[in-house]
Amino acid sequence: EYTKSPTSKPISYQIMLKDWEKRPGYQYKSIRSRSKGPRVSLTSQKKDVILMGSNDYLGLAAHPAVIKAAQDAISEFGFGSTGSPLTTGQTVIHEELCEFIARFVKKEKAILFNSGYAANIGIVSGIARTNDLLVADFLSHASLQDAMKLSPATTRFYKHNDMNHLEQILSQKRNDHAGCLIITEGIFSMDGDQPPLRKIAELAKKYDCRILLDEAHSLGVIGEKGLGTAIHQGCEDRVDLLMGTFSKCFGGIGGFVAGSNEICDWLYWFARSHMFSVSIPPGTAAAVLAAGKIMEQEPDIIETLKNNISYFVSGLIELGVNLRSDHSSSVIPVIIRDEKKMGVMNQYLLENGIFVVPIIFPAVKRSECRFRFTIMATHSVSDLDLALHVFANAAKKAGVSFDNN
Repeated sequence: EYTKSPTSKPISYQIMLKDWEKRPGYQYKSIRSRSKGPRVSLTSQKKDVILMGSNDYLGLAAHPAVIKAAQDAISEFGFGSTGSPLTTGQTVIHEELCEFIARFVKKEKAILFNSGYAANIGIVSGIARTNDLLVADFLSHASLQDAMKLSPATTRFYKHNDMNHLEQILSQKRNDHAGCLIITEGIFSMDGDQPPLRKIAELAKKYDCRILLDEAHSLGVIGEKGLGTAIHQGCEDRVDLLMGTFSKCFGGIGGFVAGSNEICDWLYWFARSHMFSVSIPPGTAAAVLAAGKIMEQEPDIIETLKNNISYFVSGLIELGVNLRSDHSSSVIPVIIRDEKKMGVMNQYLLENGIFVVPIIFPAVKRSECRFRFTIMATHSVSDLDLALHVFANAAKKAGVSFDNN
């Protein structure tokens, strides 16, 4: 009842919020003090904690070359970009970054946004019109779902990775619309699994659709050299719009879309979140570019991440957690299904030096509440061993058992 209308019940909502913040399961205002990398200091904890919920998969946010690139660009260009890409916000660094991204993901062109959220909003609302059809995986990111709400197009969702349901929708609806865009993710942000992209490409060809692939969580992680799901599954030529972020493997902030010259030129003018938002700062663009070059020139860092993922997944499976042995994404969900027990576990994890974010309703269904581990290339094996050991003890303390084995 508190969340139905915070406008009409602000006092009730404040009472609920203050009560919620006192519970052990609440962990959504964890303030970091001066620290970086896989071990951080929190103002609420007396000792450093191992960061097991970071988006900085390759650990590049703290890389000396990345930091220096940002510092040098700030000295040369100043702190801010001073405008949108269409006015005063585009520098030679932004241009170089666009060229790098296009080459990196094997597309003709790329344009930048100031966040991944803004990229998805701009792409979908910019390309779809009233007589078009948008069909998205049910578990697509909130930014994609919000983008669909803003679009005047007809929208439909298919069951997660269910190709029969996708084809059912296309067979019933496609002929009633001028254009159709199928939307999916390269790695789904809460489950860490991949889509059957080849089958999606087959259906897109059969029903004359375009494909938008959100590679936010897959670039730098999946496939040879971390080039993402599209290239890993051999479908890069069938993906018309490839979206990515700089807040994951690049360790920064911002987003992009890559595709043909034609479609990127269109979005340059018609993606409103691109046209009417300030560009990412030159220092950020320079840092992202430096991070991208490290990924190209030092591929061992990606292999280290893959090895860490495999090691941690194997450890969780030994505890009985229901995971595939070939799970290959940095996002590793451990379903608990009981928010109260998660609260007990979360408190124990923090007190014993492990910082992992609990994911609860409304981000997921109450029956699918989980801990969402994310693995970094800069985690040591001893970091991962300690996390597994503390997690096993936390589960025992809360009375949670995993019976996959």
